[in-house]
Amino acid sequence: MSTSSWKFSLSIGILCGFTSFLNLYNSAVREEGSEIDLLRGTSAYVKQYKGESPRAALDYTQTTLEIVKCNENLRESANKLEKEVKDINSQIGDSKNPGVYAPVLQDVGAKIDGILKDKARSPESLPFGVLCGACGLISLGLAAKQFQEKQN
Repeated sequence: MSTSSWKFSLSIGILCGFTSFLNLYNSAVREEGSEIDLLRGTSAYVKQYKGESPRAALDYTQTTLEIVKCNENLRESANKLEKEVKDINSQIGDSKNPGVYAPVLQDVGAKIDGILKDKARSPESLPFGVLCGACGLISLGLAAKQFQEKQN
């Protein structure tokens, strides 16, 4: 066995271990909590709204966004959407025609879902992190075996 083969295995093991750490960290750190749950509920409410006028749904959305802005990770997205919702509310808040306001509320719900998608945990991070960790351990074991054989 050449000297470089155990070094190569060691390098691959370290690289896989680092990649595993990043993926597992990404899987664990993504947003979860009351603000995310509140956004999910608001999105569902707005999309299903069947009231007389959209003002109640839009006011509820604005209240939700004010609460969500307390979370520093969501502040920028919530501020942007809150401004849009205020404009929409002033334009169609008193509309009595579901044909006018229903598509707008669907769009607002989709924008809330967009915020959620940006902050959601990646479903691939956990399995990929575990797989990379296993490959890293195998490579480190192989490097140790090759190094031991080299010493003998």
